[in-house]
Amino acid sequence: MTVSLKTWKMKFILLILSLAALSQVSLAGVLGRFKRGNTAEGFEFTVNFLKNLAEATGPLVKSVVEQIPKTEAYSTYKAELDEYMTSYEEYKTKKGMCFQKSMTLLEKFITLTDKYEKEDAPAEAKKVDELFNSYDNQKLEKEIERFVEKMESMEKDSSEEDEMDGVRIVSKMLEIC
Repeated sequence: MTVSLKTWKMKFILLILSLAALSQVSLAGVLGRFKRGNTAEGFEFTVNFLKNLAEATGPLVKSVVEQIPKTEAYSTYKAELDEYMTSYEEYKTKKGMCFQKSMTLLEKFITLTDKYEKEDAPAEAKKVDELFNSYDNQKLEKEIERFVEKMESMEKDSSEEDEMDGVRIVSKMLEIC
């Protein structure tokens, strides 16, 4: 199964919306709706998934940069992609909270690639979009499948929040990489 860039981005957007909804509600109330072990484990899995996605964007963009036509018509797109690669290198080398770094980089990636998919985009932008969609990354596809399966497996339960689960979640959000 090949996951297109649009599909990947839609799943990412759904994840962002889910995280935004989570932050708008009392954390204790939300955590209490899921089995204790699933809550912390699911959150840790989500943060690791975001980190893996962020790390996967570098090779993807690098591949597109290498394939992009070397003409003046594509110079703006190449400059944007090169700028993204600078952000990616900063992501890889500068220390900071993994969750925040991953979210920031993925937001830049979405912003970068959105304009290539628009119906009224120039032919060059559509060509760049084709290059993104032709990238084959089975590892990324498996990560997405594992993430979807994991999130679907979280069952609702009326259990109380376990204090240790809250500690695990906070420590994962503050993890430095």
